Amino acid sequence: MLLPFYMEMPPYRMPRLHTVFIMVWDACKGFLKKAGTIITLTTVILWVLLNVPMRSDAQFEAFCASDSSAPPSRRPWTSRSPPPSRAMTGSHH
Repeated sequence: MLLPFYMEMPPYRMPRLHTVFIMVWDACKGFLKKAGTIITLTTVILWVLLNVPMRSDAQFEAFCASDSSAPPSRRPWTSRSPPPSRAMTGSHH
């Protein structure tokens, strides 16, 4: 004869607000630490890649002028428009 399965359950209690706050804060702190690390490292890597080696405007223009692989219609740095470094700053001549 099979007996029914009984499982004893502990009494349910409302969690204390302090305990809930501590658990949520620990989870948020862990997320912010992980996300902040990734965001900071990505930002530093991008900054380094964009700024090293630093070139003056004259060096940049000489580099762009020496690039003859793109047809003239595809070169935004031709005499029709200022070089990209000046176009992004918003200064107009």
